[in-house]
Amino acid sequence: MKLNLENLAPISVSVYTRLEHFKNCIDSLVANDLAKHSILYVFSDCARPGDEEAVLKVRKYAKSIKGFKKINLIFQKKNNFKKNMKDLIQKAFEINGKNIILEDDVIVAKHFLRYMNEGLDKYEHHPKVYSVSGYIHPINYKKSDYLFLRRMDAWGIGLWSKKYKIIKKNYSSKYLVSSYIYNWNMYKKLCDLSPNMITALVDLPKREYQPDDYFGLLYFIKYDKFGLYPKKSLTRNMGHDGSGVNCNISNKYKKIKIYHGKINLNKEVIVKSNLAAEIKIGKYFYPKKYKNLPYFLFNLLKYQFPKLRSFLKKLIK
Repeated sequence: MKLNLENLAPISVSVYTRLEHFKNCIDSLVANDLAKHSILYVFSDCARPGDEEAVLKVRKYAKSIKGFKKINLIFQKKNNFKKNMKDLIQKAFEINGKNIILEDDVIVAKHFLRYMNEGLDKYEHHPKVYSVSGYIHPINYKKSDYLFLRRMDAWGIGLWSKKYKIIKKNYSSKYLVSSYIYNWNMYKKLCDLSPNMITALVDLPKREYQPDDYFGLLYFIKYDKFGLYPKKSLTRNMGHDGSGVNCNISNKYKKIKIYHGKINLNKEVIVKSNLAAEIKIGKYFYPKKYKNLPYFLFNLLKYQFPKLRSFLKKLIK
């Protein structure tokens, strides 16, 4: 596919104190042939007490980065993780309505930027495709170079401003979560496609920071929207070493090999859910131990109890 090198999607990377992770992320991006034609944004959250020196080192390195068309450094003046992540997603949209988003613990393949830009160009106006992901779980997919899944994996993701706004506008966190809590059929579907979400489902609306990929996944399943995925992962997350905010300590993801071959998006694939691949990914996470009526009712009670408790308090008063 022919790309307009003057109008590539900007790249946004969030950072805090993890200098070595950040260096590895930038080194992998610079190895891409499109890096020199791309604008890089670095979003650095301000230090919490005790983190000042580590944040200063990260920012000093950020000022030394080369290899991109232009580098915009956003150094937050107050510590606000939620604001930094919001800026990470929305600020770069101002350039051309597109954004390639990474956290500092993600390293990418040498053709990652080409695949992301081609995907963002090709499916920008498709009514069913709402994201482009560089990461896919190892499911040994061989039928084509790419596929579509009702998922939104954020370890290297491309978004369009207009479609992102549609997602944010058309759901509230409570409404979207409750559609799985109260509906047995929707609950079973989530168990099949992403069982790791079951344990987090009840607490999602209460979180101070609500990850867009979590709610995006719920939105995609409910409204039958898709993310574009490569046949093999073009990224690897290195944050499962205890340093990540939302990542448990695990060696599972270190073993995932990055695919350095090209993804051919010229060969057409029908835009529809690949159910077999989705089921394989679901099994990769967990066995279906949550797909039973007692656990569904247990979640329902957990979700309802705060409302019941509030009602009883008011009744007593």
